[in-house]
Amino acid sequence: GWILRNGSVNGVYAQAMTSASGPANVAALAMEHRTGRPYREIEGEWFSQQSQREQNRSLSLAEVYRLLQSEAAKVTRDFPLDVARAYANLAWENINEIDYLHRDLLPKLSPSTLSLLGYVNIGRMLFWAALMGVAALLWRRRFAPAIILSLGFLYYAALVGSFKWQGSRLFNPGLIFGALLAAVA
Repeated sequence: GWILRNGSVNGVYAQAMTSASGPANVAALAMEHRTGRPYREIEGEWFSQQSQREQNRSLSLAEVYRLLQSEAAKVTRDFPLDVARAYANLAWENINEIDYLHRDLLPKLSPSTLSLLGYVNIGRMLFWAALMGVAALLWRRRFAPAIILSLGFLYYAALVGSFKWQGSRLFNPGLIFGALLAAVA
């Protein structure tokens, strides 16, 4: 429904703008690492260059979508390893970051205190325990459960690799798969 609605209203047949802004965000983060300039500055430059080409006319949603798609594709084509590294780093950062709910519940605790409590390191421990669970399932020749549980875990891990400051909120459903895999280990 949303795809058709967005297509008829905005001229963009996508469920959400995140279809373009997520990859553009990762591309800008890759360029940040490469150039040392902040990624928001890089994204802003894309928009200002496009605005100049359009004689300072404001861009429609469809034009913004196409611009983000184009810039993400260009950076990915020119620097694929940098983009892959930025994506993996962002996913790992978000998986291991405390989510906003815990930040609201524990506002006065410093990051070092939270680390001592184990909130930040739980993601890492679960990740390694889940990998051991996959290895155990494969060792026992239980291929179907290993594949199904791994794909569920990886799906949610991949989902958090597109935007900064997501915390682990998008990865929380993946914890179910991780817990099952860890239990096997």
